[in-house]
Amino acid sequence: MVVLLQSDSLNVTSERQVYDTLVTWCQNQYQPNKATARQKYIKLFAFIRFMLLPKVCGSCVGCENLGTRPRSTRHEGC
Repeated sequence: MVVLLQSDSLNVTSERQVYDTLVTWCQNQYQPNKATARQKYIKLFAFIRFMLLPKVCGSCVGCENLGTRPRSTRHEGC
């Protein structure tokens, strides 16, 4: 999973897809000890490029590019 999350070549339109997929994957993994699993999965979120996720603030409301930036770019502001 780490190798996949680190890849610059994922075929996604936005980092939000990577984030949503990781959340879904974590939720669907069977773990008898939820506390241990939570600690294990939190480490995977370090590989999400949060700077590429849409900002949630008043200045970004209505931004046409919100959440659609390619994985290889960074948001410089609206």
